[in-house]
Amino acid sequence: MYDAKGVREAASGNSHEKFCRKTLRWEWREGVIELTLDHEPANEIGTSMLAELEQFVHCIRRVCLGDSVCIISSARKSVFSAGADLRELYRGAAPLPEKERLQVFVISWNASMQY
Repeated sequence: MYDAKGVREAASGNSHEKFCRKTLRWEWREGVIELTLDHEPANEIGTSMLAELEQFVHCIRRVCLGDSVCIISSARKSVFSAGADLRELYRGAAPLPEKERLQVFVISWNASMQY
């Protein structure tokens, strides 16, 4: 099972690292990184997943010193990713006046598309 902070273990002399968070998990072994999106219901990309993807990139830079391959998959059987989490954007903008709500939506959308 995955450790909440990530685990490094030696298996037959090979380095192996695992990482599991709220919206994604990854495993690195012998130059192959398997990244699995795991955020119900449809792997929406919101602030939680963006933060965890940033952690993933930081960790991978530390672990992968040579050539590597990254395989990205979905734990959801029906969808890979729905894209930006529009419900999260709406909830954050709903209490604002209409003009400000649109500005927050555009800024948030642009920020999510940079990844």
